[in-house]
Amino acid sequence: MSNGKGSKPRPTNLKEFGANYDSIFWKKQYIGKTIDELSEKLNNTKWRYRTIDGKGCMGTCDFRRDRLNFDIINGKIVDVSIG
Repeated sequence: MSNGKGSKPRPTNLKEFGANYDSIFWKKQYIGKTIDELSEKLNNTKWRYRTIDGKGCMGTCDFRRDRLNFDIINGKIVDVSIG
């Protein structure tokens, strides 16, 4: 995907963005999608469920800039964060 100005395509892997990347891009990509659509799009990206239907999932306390965290309600993504 290009920005239309002849620059490089947007990266699809979190590592390509570097340490200061904001999660707004990822929110636009995934909020409203289903769990099935999520697993199809996240080829080599590290990710995990943070909550499913309001219940917390098992996780670690480490903060990783190369991992996406998803909150799911009724099978749809309602929030995305980096860490």
